[in-house]
Amino acid sequence: MMMNFMSWALPINIHDKDPLDAVDAAIVRVVEAELTKEREKTRLMEESLRADRAALEAKERERTMLVREKDRMVATKEAGDKLVAVFLEADGNNENFDEKAMMAAIVALLSHDGGDDGDGE
Repeated sequence: MMMNFMSWALPINIHDKDPLDAVDAAIVRVVEAELTKEREKTRLMEESLRADRAALEAKERERTMLVREKDRMVATKEAGDKLVAVFLEADGNNENFDEKAMMAAIVALLSHDGGDDGDGE
């Protein structure tokens, strides 16, 4: 007995949708799933980028503050060095100098420094 091809195949109703439509729908679902994954990756990367930019801006602000502080400290050191040089020059030449003015300059220098670092320098 010879088996007919149609006897073992799945019954196909010619009025049903085209089988290619089912394949197309499956492909669309796979592509949509991949797009969803890519959107999530993009969202996470954008979130990470925002966090990185915020951290960079914070570091830039910190750097600016540190540069200003360094410049202030250098200026204070230079003023102190100049004051010492003037004092030593006047003392070395046995010149009279205004002690009150010198003390006022020292007090101004010390109060300008404000003892910010707490170590007396």
